[in-house]
Amino acid sequence: MAIAQGAVTGVAVGRSGSYWAVGRGGSNRGGSRPTTDQLTSMPSVLFKFRQGVVGLTADIEDMFYRVRVNKTDASARRFLWRGMKRNCDPQVYEMSGLIFRASCSPSIAQEARNKNATEYFDLYPEAVQAIIDKHYVDDYLDSCDCVDEAINRFQQVHRIPENGNFKICKWVTNSPKVLEFIPEELRAHGTQSLGDTENSTERI
Repeated sequence: MAIAQGAVTGVAVGRSGSYWAVGRGGSNRGGSRPTTDQLTSMPSVLFKFRQGVVGLTADIEDMFYRVRVNKTDASARRFLWRGMKRNCDPQVYEMSGLIFRASCSPSIAQEARNKNATEYFDLYPEAVQAIIDKHYVDDYLDSCDCVDEAINRFQQVHRIPENGNFKICKWVTNSPKVLEFIPEELRAHGTQSLGDTENSTERI
């Protein structure tokens, strides 16, 4: 595994236990290239979200923390902590995962998520493309033309990231039929079906 020198890097676990190192300096399994901004534009995601009849939204739980940092780069995330013990020297800690407010974290996390997804392109090409193109950072917004397509999309989009240590949860859909296939623990809290219509809403 090649590590780009001088880069803030993250590690993602792939299928069969393989690892990738990704970062602004640009390095990954199988070759090196600059790692550009991986963020999909919000307008692009929203336009695609309005195309289909059946809508699906979800969230990657603790996305940044699920991407591990190489030990050689952990010192860049070092901090001091002593809690309420003001009369003793603070202890030194290092964050083992990506952190919020670091400008590189969104791109690194999405690079790791997308790298994991591309391993399954031969099996689930449409789901992989949805994972890459229909996320805005950790928020997933998608739509399908029918209920059966939406059920398949949920099953595949939920399964693929799990193999890379990403958990997609807080699922919401406007179709009660699709909602029946989503386990209770994966649904957004407060999601309710509105009568017999094909609409549901999340109480915020």
